[in-house]
Amino acid sequence: MEHIQEFTEKKQMLRCALARIRFLHAMEKASLLEEIDSAEDLASLEKSDFEKKFRRTIRSSLWDRSQVVDRAKRDAALLRVQKIGLVLFAEKNYPPLLREIGQPPFSLFYRGNFQACLEPSIAVVGTRTPSTGGLRAAFDFSKECALMGVTVVSGLAMGIDAAAHKGALSAWSTEKKSFGTTVAVCGTGIDQSGPRLNRKLAEQILQKGGCIVSEYPPEFPGSHWTFPERNRIISGLSKGTAVIEAPEKSGSLITADFALEQNRDLFIHNNAVDFARRQSHKGGVLSFVEDGALVVGNAEEACREAFCTGKCRTVQGTFDF
Repeated sequence: MEHIQEFTEKKQMLRCALARIRFLHAMEKASLLEEIDSAEDLASLEKSDFEKKFRRTIRSSLWDRSQVVDRAKRDAALLRVQKIGLVLFAEKNYPPLLREIGQPPFSLFYRGNFQACLEPSIAVVGTRTPSTGGLRAAFDFSKECALMGVTVVSGLAMGIDAAAHKGALSAWSTEKKSFGTTVAVCGTGIDQSGPRLNRKLAEQILQKGGCIVSEYPPEFPGSHWTFPERNRIISGLSKGTAVIEAPEKSGSLITADFALEQNRDLFIHNNAVDFARRQSHKGGVLSFVEDGALVVGNAEEACREAFCTGKCRTVQGTFDF
């Protein structure tokens, strides 16, 4: 596991307390981190103080000052005991690509090798109920990415996500640690990573140089909005997003939309196109293709488009960026 930066308990409690606030933007919380010294100072602020400082109306009713200090103390203890790292928007090791998106998360709670979040990466997404061909395509695409030294980012859900993580991990080698690995972005608190059936997969990600990350603090439950919200991080960490298989109402198409909004490359796998045509879909992935998304048959095509400008060479199985 990567070394987790240590802070004084007072500073860590403040960092945790700010991460809990849902009604402030990342830049607003970053400014508070610079201006106040403790969770107690934060708890002394009324909602009107935030409105005055940031010159906007705050409609949220979630600010409960009485809970701030105790909750921050518990969060800091959980991070310490469970060896969970925390990187904030204003800090130098925050992923540069993620900093560029329209609504960057203020906090990234993580387990494992956070360096994986900083490496060249491709997001691989798709449905939770894929065909056999979709599972194979996700596995092969992701393995190929990893063999080229490209990290695979996905959401640790069942189906395509799980196949993508497994494909990337299948390329990992103790002797050749330069191979890419995988990052799992969760839609729950970092201590509740992924469905119960994927807990073993989560352990393998940590064992093989990968990282599990979430913007949500420990014990934060998933909901109907946290999973779509986390999709902007999946695409935001990545130079491009590859859709492997997705029905018209698949949540993975939300990730595709985020990729386009973030000015990232969007790739539609041949399998996704074939699947859509077999299902007689008129929208979904076919709409993205009609609008100019690149159709790819393998990871090399996607990685060359995402990372290479002009003439590129492949050296010992890894792209020479």
